[in-house]
Amino acid sequence: MNKASDFERQMQERFSITPVKTRLLLRIAEGLTEDLRNALRGSTVARDMDALLVLTRLCAKDQQRLAKVAGRLLSSEEAVQLVAKGQIQPVLDYCTSAQWLDR
Repeated sequence: MNKASDFERQMQERFSITPVKTRLLLRIAEGLTEDLRNALRGSTVARDMDALLVLTRLCAKDQQRLAKVAGRLLSSEEAVQLVAKGQIQPVLDYCTSAQWLDR
């Protein structure tokens, strides 16, 4: 057996998590940067698997920029909506600009 199927089997035995959900959790864990995971910790988005999957669409650089502003200027929920609509880039550009960071 390969490592992935061993991991799926162990997750199902220990936590009763289906292989499909195990793959989704693994995708989320591998797809989000540590900075963004830390920024989302405790938010409602952190408990929403669909929202986390949406955030995995962002590249690592954009995830780091989002981590800087999440919870300050932009709520985590608003960020997920903007990413889903493909409208997050202008917001991140503005929020992480030197002009805004100096405020």
